[in-house]
Amino acid sequence: MPPMSGFVAPYDTWDARELPDGRYQLLQPLWYQSDLLGGRIIKLREGFVNDKESVPWWLPITYVWLAVKRKASRAGSVHDWLFATHKVEDLEVSFELANAVYHEAAALDGNGRIVRWVKWAGVSVGGRSSYESGPRRFQINGNDRRRRPRPDPAEEGV
Repeated sequence: MPPMSGFVAPYDTWDARELPDGRYQLLQPLWYQSDLLGGRIIKLREGFVNDKESVPWWLPITYVWLAVKRKASRAGSVHDWLFATHKVEDLEVSFELANAVYHEAAALDGNGRIVRWVKWAGVSVGGRSSYESGPRRFQINGNDRRRRPRPDPAEEGV
């Protein structure tokens, strides 16, 4: 069977705005189809709040290097969705599988083999607590009930 992994049009563009706390909110849906998930499509909703790609500040050399190489906004959002929901359609998504999908998707965002490996290793080594707290954070952020982006505070008075 030919590979089918890819971001799915018309929802293949990362369109988000930065919130005051440094997180990002999707302004339109983002869909990703993964070979690793048996061709299932991960459907991130418009309004999903995530941190795009968090690089730990306590890892200075890696932080600086990856900040320069940052090319995985879409992949980072997909990874955050998997960490938050632990599920795609009828399939439970483990910590290891979520990280593997991130590695797969990061290639489509223009990341070379070494950068993808470093990012995968980072989430594999340091991401367990984020995975475990993901469903709780999903609810705290209102992602479980949000369908539309939060209004932009700068535009509320207009």
